[in-house]
Amino acid sequence: MCLLGALHVVLRSSLLAALLLCRVHGVGAQASGELDGRVVRADNPSSPIAGATVVLLVSGQRVQSDSAGRFRLRGVARGVARIVVRADGFTPDTADIEMESDLIVTRDFPLLRATTVLAERRVVGTAFESRAPDLSGFSERRRRGIGHFLDESEIARWENHRTGDLLRTVAGVDVKVGGSKAWVSGGRALGSGRGAFSQIRKQDVLDRQDIAAGAPLACYMDVYVDGALVYNSSVLANRNSREVVPLYDVNSIPPSQIRSIEVYTGPSQVPPEYNRSGGGCGVLLIWTRAR
Repeated sequence: MCLLGALHVVLRSSLLAALLLCRVHGVGAQASGELDGRVVRADNPSSPIAGATVVLLVSGQRVQSDSAGRFRLRGVARGVARIVVRADGFTPDTADIEMESDLIVTRDFPLLRATTVLAERRVVGTAFESRAPDLSGFSERRRRGIGHFLDESEIARWENHRTGDLLRTVAGVDVKVGGSKAWVSGGRALGSGRGAFSQIRKQDVLDRQDIAAGAPLACYMDVYVDGALVYNSSVLANRNSREVVPLYDVNSIPPSQIRSIEVYTGPSQVPPEYNRSGGGCGVLLIWTRAR
C-alpha cells in the first residue's frame, strides 16, 4: 500500500508539472497575432482603396479600410489565416497569411479593376469627361490672399519629384520624412510648455506603423483630399483620446495627379468650412485631377 501511495504522488506531481509547462509555452492557449494591411489598386499601388471589406474567414471577423486604404485585424489565431478582400468595382481577392503569436504582420492587398462584358448595344449620346473636383472655392479663397496656393502651372514643374519635396517650398510647412513616406506639420511645437500639448508621448497619438516608419512627434496638419478629411489632428490635442489615427502620406499622391494645393499654416488662416479639428496645427488641401 505504501508503494502504491508513493506512485500515486509521483504521477500526480508529474501531471501538474506538465500542465504548468504547457501554460508557460502557450500550449492550449489561443495564441494570436495582428494583421496590419493596406488595400491598393493593382495597376497603381500608390493609390489606396477606401471602404474595402476585409474578412477573416475562420472567425468571420470583418473590418473596412480607411481613406488611406489601411485596416487592422486583431486577435488573429496562429497559423494560416485566409483573408478575403472585396471592394466595389474591383475583383475580390483571397490570400493565405502565415500568422505567428504576438507578431504584427504587414501586407498590401492589390485589387484588380473588375471587368464587365456587356452584350453589344448601340448607344447614341453626348460624350463627357470624368468630373473634376469643384475648385470654385479655391479661386475665391486665393482671391482673398490668406494662405498659400499652388496651381497647375507651379505643380507641373515638380512632376518628376515627390509631393513632399514640393511642399517643402511652402513657408511655414515642415515636412517629416520616413523612408519613402512624407507627412506635413506646422511650426507649432509639441511636448513642451503647458497646455494641451504638454508631455505627449509618441505612442499615445501616433500609429505604430508610422512610428516604425520614422514619424516623429510633431504638430501634424489636418489633410483634405478633394474636400474629404483624410487626417484629423484633433487626437493630438486630446491626450485622453483612445483613438490613434494613421498619418496621411502626402507622397501617396504624386504631383502628376494633383491639380492644386492650399496650405493654411495657422488657425487664424483656416477657412471656416475646413476648421473642424481645432488642433491648431494648420490645414493642407489637395485637389486632384479628373481621372
